Amino acid sequence: MRKYLFIADTHVGSKFALWPPGFSIPDFGEIPLGINQKILWIYWSDLISVVSMLGKLDATILVGDLIDGKGKRSEGTEQIVTDPLTQARAAVELFKPLRKMSDKIFLVRGTVYHDQVGGRAIEYIGEQLGAERFEDGTYSTWDLTLDLHEGKHWAHVAHHGGQPYVYRATTAERTGFFMSLTKDKFGLPEGKNWNLIVRAHTHFFIHVEHPTLHIVYLPAWQLRTPYQIRKDPGRMMPHIGAALVFVKDEEEKEIYERDPVVVYKLTYRHPRPPKVQAYKAYREES
Repeated sequence: MRKYLFIADTHVGSKFALWPPGFSIPDFGEIPLGINQKILWIYWSDLISVVSMLGKLDATILVGDLIDGKGKRSEGTEQIVTDPLTQARAAVELFKPLRKMSDKIFLVRGTVYHDQVGGRAIEYIGEQLGAERFEDGTYSTWDLTLDLHEGKHWAHVAHHGGQPYVYRATTAERTGFFMSLTKDKFGLPEGKNWNLIVRAHTHFFIHVEHPTLHIVYLPAWQLRTPYQIRKDPGRMMPHIGAALVFVKDEEEKEIYERDPVVVYKLTYRHPRPPKVQAYKAYREES
């Protein structure tokens, strides 16, 4: 059985996202974890523990927006530190345990706003983690065609894939439709189609399952931000976690439709927003 871990939207450097304990920045020293980082570190530690029990992974795939970037729109007020290289160094510390658990690691680029123009910070992460290099010599790519098992089963991975904020499964279905329609453009072997399509960016977990195709949108590792609250506090509530994908290699009876892919979500509870009492409490007269 093949085992793959998909993680996206870690946004390292954001005040609302992961940050490694004990990490120091130049000219300042160690940055203590804030309340958001403490919560997410508990979740991240649990993820590492769960994955470690599976034995060696065939690959970990990091699907974009790994760092938060300079935060120009917020003028840096929502970042722990705004230097992309420092954020990338912190991200490397977070991903090191996963690298040790994986035979391979792949990096997919996210938005230019977060991962930076030309993906310079992401290239640094890839180099430090010993990620797989592509034909052009880079450690990251915009989209990725993955052979999941001996040329029999295939996945396509990209960060962007539409904006499914309403009728989420509809957008996922549309992504699957167009990817299946253009499969010959991606060099799949004759007679093969996608078994798995993975997208990120929305911070929602979505899994649309067909008899031989899975379409997955990945959760994130960033709690809700002021931007999300302004847009819509309910509709934009993020999901926290990752997705594990298992690919079975045993043969099934010919009467069954062949579906070797099993998707397992690892999602964690988002902290509850604060509650207040809107009325004055009166004590009954004795």
